[in-house]
Amino acid sequence: YYFDYRFNDLPMEEQRKFEVTVKIVDALHSQAKDIFAKKKYKKAIRNYQQSMSVLGLSQPKNEAEEQQIKKLKIIVYVNLAICYYKINKPKYTLIMCENLDRISDLDKHCKALYYYGKAHQMLGKNEDALIYYKRALKLEPKNKEIGKTLAELDDYLKRSAVKEKEMWQNALGSAPVEKKEKVYNVDEDFQNGVRDMCQDLAGRNEYSKFDLPTGMTKDEVDCIKSLASDFEGLVVLEDGEGKRKKVSIVKKMA
Repeated sequence: YYFDYRFNDLPMEEQRKFEVTVKIVDALHSQAKDIFAKKKYKKAIRNYQQSMSVLGLSQPKNEAEEQQIKKLKIIVYVNLAICYYKINKPKYTLIMCENLDRISDLDKHCKALYYYGKAHQMLGKNEDALIYYKRALKLEPKNKEIGKTLAELDDYLKRSAVKEKEMWQNALGSAPVEKKEKVYNVDEDFQNGVRDMCQDLAGRNEYSKFDLPTGMTKDEVDCIKSLASDFEGLVVLEDGEGKRKKVSIVKKMA
């Protein structure tokens, strides 16, 4: 009310005076503080926006007045950042903090850093949030709210990292294991002969069976099984034990 009627009725020269600026801004901030306490965040935002408009018109005459205007702008940006966070608009919170950083070093403002972190966390950027919480806590090491938020997020990230590691281990554990080529104590001619025979059998369109000679070594039998498994429809049958064991390669019909 004071802003809409009292300030707008003033001549432009009056509106630009430092004394008028401070008086109007103090009134707007006092009102915004009461509104914020009632959780009427959107109304509080309007007050702070009006405050920034007044500050933008002000024409300070010396460095002391310039510093005071700058200080008031910082207050506005911090409070707007908080209000936007309260109404779930984290991107606007980031913008307010970045605006503050243009006129002052963000790393010098604990509350701004804290809500900059909160906005990042709301956007799912937890690693970034952790960085800003740590910077805020460095400015106010005894701040319990910041300490608690930092500890909770740090714990969450650690637990998430463990879960992610377990998930990948389970995924890799259930993934198909690449078949390793086993080395058998058989010569190359034997392997080539078995491979050619398997290829011939696999290419036939009817049931076929090839009986291998008895007295084969374990490595030779294992090699035959391995090579036959590379061809669809082939199975290796074994009958008997020791030197009398009979081994056959069979082409099954689908």
